[in-house]
Amino acid sequence: MLAEVLSGWQTAATASRLQSCGIRNRRVCKIVTAWSCHARRANATQIVRFTTGGGVVFDLKDLAESSINAALEKAERYRLLNEPEDAESICRDVLAIDADNQLALINLTLSLTDQFDAGIEHRYQEACQLAARLASEYEQEYYAGIISERRAKSIWQRATPGSGGVAYGWLRRAMEAYERAEAIRPKNNDDAILRWNTCARLIMHNGAIKPDEHQSTPLELE
Repeated sequence: MLAEVLSGWQTAATASRLQSCGIRNRRVCKIVTAWSCHARRANATQIVRFTTGGGVVFDLKDLAESSINAALEKAERYRLLNEPEDAESICRDVLAIDADNQLALINLTLSLTDQFDAGIEHRYQEACQLAARLASEYEQEYYAGIISERRAKSIWQRATPGSGGVAYGWLRRAMEAYERAEAIRPKNNDDAILRWNTCARLIMHNGAIKPDEHQSTPLELE
C-alpha cells in the first residue's frame, strides 16, 4: 500500500492519498510527504528533453531585463576576443526578452558574419534578416554593406578557383549598399565612406579580384 502511494504521488496530493489508503501514522505521513515535495520540486526543474533523433534539448533560462546592458557589453568583449559563438549566444538571450533591441540585433549580425569561414549561406540569410529589422534606414543599408563585404572576404580567403570573380561581385554589392547609406548618413558620420574606400582598395590591390566576364551575378563557392 505504501508503494502504491509512492508510485502515485504525481497524480494526487500526498496527504489525501495517505488518508485514502488508511495510513494514519504521523511519522510515516511526514516522511512520505517530505519525499513527495522533494520529488515534485525535482520534476519542476527538469529541463532536459530528448528529440526523436536522440539529441538533447534544454529549456533555456531567461535573462533579467535589468541585466541586458551588462550582457551586451560582454557580447562585444567576446567578439573582440574572437569568440563570436559566445557573443551570438548572449545576443540571442537578449533578443529573447527584448526582440527589438537594436544593439543586440547589430551585435548578432556581426557575430554571424564573424563566423562566415565556418559556413556562409544560413548565417548570411539570417544576418540579412536581422539587418532588415534595424529601425534606421541608414543602419539597414550600412549593415547590408558589412554583410556583403564580409562575405566577399570570406570567399576570397579560401583562394579556390574562381574566388576572385565571386569576391569582386560581393564587394561591388557591398559598395552599392555603402553608397545608399552614405546618401542618408547622419551628420558627422562617414563610416559608410570608410568602408567603401576599404572595399575599393581591396579590389585595386589584388589583381585577381576582378569581374568574371562569364558571371553576371555573385555566386557562392561552397
